[in-house]
Amino acid sequence: MNSVTVRGAQALYFDAGQPAKEGQPNIVFVHGSGCDHSVWAMQSRYFAFHGWNLFAVNLPGHGVGKKVSDGPALESVEDMAAWIIEFLDAVDVQTCTMVGHSMGSLVALDLASKHADRVEHLILMGATAKMPVHPELLRAADAREEKSVDLMMDWGHGPSGHWGGNINAGTWAKGGAKQMVMPRVADGILGTDMAACNAYAGGEAALAALSVRTTVIAAQRDKMTPAKNGKAISEAAEGGRYILLPEIGHFMLGEAPNDSLSALKTAVG
Repeated sequence: MNSVTVRGAQALYFDAGQPAKEGQPNIVFVHGSGCDHSVWAMQSRYFAFHGWNLFAVNLPGHGVGKKVSDGPALESVEDMAAWIIEFLDAVDVQTCTMVGHSMGSLVALDLASKHADRVEHLILMGATAKMPVHPELLRAADAREEKSVDLMMDWGHGPSGHWGGNINAGTWAKGGAKQMVMPRVADGILGTDMAACNAYAGGEAALAALSVRTTVIAAQRDKMTPAKNGKAISEAAEGGRYILLPEIGHFMLGEAPNDSLSALKTAVG
């Protein structure tokens, strides 16, 4: 992990041990609620070793163990987007391809609508212009209950994610995702993230103002951000592109890492 100072606090990011090289394009990954840079483990490493400067961020308060970015969790999508701009300034990235998943897609959308000069290509995964959160999930996350992450895992995975098998031998997509999110339940950050998603009302305006190249990658079995909502974003964005992953749920990055990576490679091709 590397670090820079943003708002007077240490901000961590993953570059797969590949320092940025002059002349290479930049790609920035923004994770979803309760997650961190490791949600992109397979996908981000590919880009780092195939000609891209990689910046997979941990938003403030996010991470596991000693790999947690300093500072309190940000309470609004708009402030997260502003923080990412400050992070880009700190790592001296003027323009980039920006990839966001779930909450990260709201952050990326808001940022791109206000800072088109900083985003060459916007890629949204598990995206919707409005992201209302089920009241029981909001309540459980705010109360720091394990139930909140259990609901996320149940609703966030397609059939294959529930069966226990995974393309990565010895791993379970649903169980692995729960293990990653649980620390952010205990410290209340999942509740803060969920509240921020639920409260974000700027999606429609952001979409109307969007002027950058946009690709939406949606999952057919997504119960949290339905594929039809992602399709609507792609249709509203001028020249927008839509890629649908069949039989996969919202946590597409871990449930179907190869398919998700293939979709990203197609998007940037």
